[in-house]
Amino acid sequence: MSGVAQPHPDLNMANILTRNNMDDFYGALGADPNSTREQIVAEFKARVRGVHPDRQQTSQDEGQHAAEQFARLHRAYEVLSDPESRAKYDRYLAAGLNLSYDTWLDMQQHQRVMHWAIPKKKPTLDQEPFRPPPQ
Repeated sequence: MSGVAQPHPDLNMANILTRNNMDDFYGALGADPNSTREQIVAEFKARVRGVHPDRQQTSQDEGQHAAEQFARLHRAYEVLSDPESRAKYDRYLAAGLNLSYDTWLDMQQHQRVMHWAIPKKKPTLDQEPFRPPPQ
């Protein structure tokens, strides 16, 4: 059925009960939520030097691991260096949900307000009913 909403693929019990360690961007950069943008940039530069794929002269397995670490550091830097993205990430952490950051972000972009959930103001007896102005 095309009209029926399908559940998000990441919303199963295994994903909800375990938080993905890949989403700890502050931990990946060795920073904390009070770090300034300059501190985050400095931590990124210091950590990325050791895992940059172009500088690795090791086996393929270690090179693959370094590439994964580089991608994780780069993602953390992208999110934390932009004030708007960082504010969203901080809201994600404050929510305390056991969803991945990307899943949470995707759900935020598709959030809808249900019209019946917003209470409508009804006039009370001591208020005059609305009358349109005369023309």
